[in-house]
Order: sequence, then C-alpha cells, then structure tokens
Amino acid sequence: MGSISTTRDEIKTALETITNLRVHDTIPENVNPTDVGVAVVRLGGVPEYDNDFGSGAVFEFVVSILATVVSQRSGQNSIDDLLDPTGAESVKVAVDGGTYTQVDYCRVADADVGDFVEVGGVSYQEARLTVEAVS
Repeated sequence: MGSISTTRDEIKTALETITNLRVHDTIPENVNPTDVGVAVVRLGGVPEYDNDFGSGAVFEFVVSILATVVSQRSGQNSIDDLLDPTGAESVKVAVDGGTYTQVDYCRVADADVGDFVEVGGVSYQEARLTVEAVS
C-alpha cells in the first residue's frame, strides 16, 4: 500500500460526489449545523500486513456520518439514503466506485447506525461505515 493519507484523501474525494454531504479527511474542529450531513474519514482498526503470500495489505478506514436532525424522522431518512446500497446518495456506491491510486480497491464492508449525538448543541443521527482498502 502506498500512502495512507492519499488513500484517505481519495475516499474523501469519492464521498464528495454525494450531494449535500460535507466531507472531511481529518476530524473537524467544528460541525456546521446547516450542513445536511457531515462525513469524516479516518483510519480505523489495525492494518493487516502480508495478506497475500507475503505481499499486500488491508487497511480499515471508518467513515463517520452525522446527519442533521430536524426531527428524528428526518435524521433517519438522511441516514437511510446514505446507507442504501444503491442510488445517488449511497456511500457504498460512491466509495466502491471511487478512483484509487495507492490501493487496488476500496469497498464498504459494513455499516452501523449509532445513537443520536449532540455536537455544539445540535442533535445529529450518527452512522459508521467500515471501508476496506486492499492492496
């Protein structure tokens, strides 16, 4: 695998194809409550080296999504669209179809919907997606 930061940037670029999703490749100091949704790409888990007979690696990235909640229903609808395996707002479609120069491919392996969280006095619905980067 090449640069971890470049791969993280390329996952961010893939996610930027989703309308109204503000994407960060580092943890932001503040979250803008006017954004429909905010995604943060970060390295997660322990890398697995030498997976393929002494070569290759699998790196795990986590995409944390905070969807602005006007009501619990609107927050859930935003998360549903982002977690859908198909469609223009699908994180899986965006990541799996991205262009990567440092790894062979990236794919969304799984997702988990978390609780409602509060950031700066604003309520958000949270979801976390695991992205595998394979070289």
